[in-house]
Amino acid sequence: MVWFFVLLTVVTYSFVMKYVLSHVASSKKAQKGPAMKQNITKNNQTYIPTPTTR
Repeated sequence: MVWFFVLLTVVTYSFVMKYVLSHVASSKKAQKGPAMKQNITKNNQTYIPTPTTR
């Protein structure tokens, strides 16, 4: 009985990881590198550092 749950857990985990990794890989292909760099520079322009009390 324990081996059944172990096997079920391993099979479920492998299917979930296959699904997640395939979607992560496809979303990385959909996004371009320069688009992400524009978001980073846009966020850096709005960042105003504040002095700390330490």
